[in-house]
Amino acid sequence: MKLSKIALATGILTLSLTALTAQAADQGSGTVQFKGTVIDAPCGITSDSADQVVDFGQLNLANLKAGGVSPTKNFKIELINCDITSFVQGGKNGTVTVSFTGGTVQGKPAMLGTTGGTGVGIVLTSQQSGAEISFDGSASAPMVLQDNSNQFTFGAVAKAADVATVTAGEFNATANFSLAYQ
Repeated sequence: MKLSKIALATGILTLSLTALTAQAADQGSGTVQFKGTVIDAPCGITSDSADQVVDFGQLNLANLKAGGVSPTKNFKIELINCDITSFVQGGKNGTVTVSFTGGTVQGKPAMLGTTGGTGVGIVLTSQQSGAEISFDGSASAPMVLQDNSNQFTFGAVAKAADVATVTAGEFNATANFSLAYQ
């Protein structure tokens, strides 16, 4: 009888220690979320291109007051999985235009306004055409598409909206873009 009680106590103790060991064995966990969008277009946009940050870093106030501009910061819109053959056969000519929208500096539709009160604005140019980009939703010059992947590069500069009122401080701006296939 005494031996049964000892065996029972040993069994309970062993099970308790096993449960504690099993709980302590978790050495990390997490969650993976998957998402995407199905679009009716001949190309997709890379996730890196869909949401970007262009960082101008620190700019010299005296340079901006003298009418200077920041160094050009290039950014790309990359299109992937393009199937231009079926797109062209559907009566299209295989081009795409890009339209940008955003709050502009008053009277300057090609200068994106910024927050922060520095008086700095952002100007974009298309590296393909060299043309300045307006932020009023007007379409860029058509760009010819190729099968598989395409890359369109834009240059951004920061400059004083008015050299008399530019001041030191942080600035931010947001522009949205949309594509239209022809």
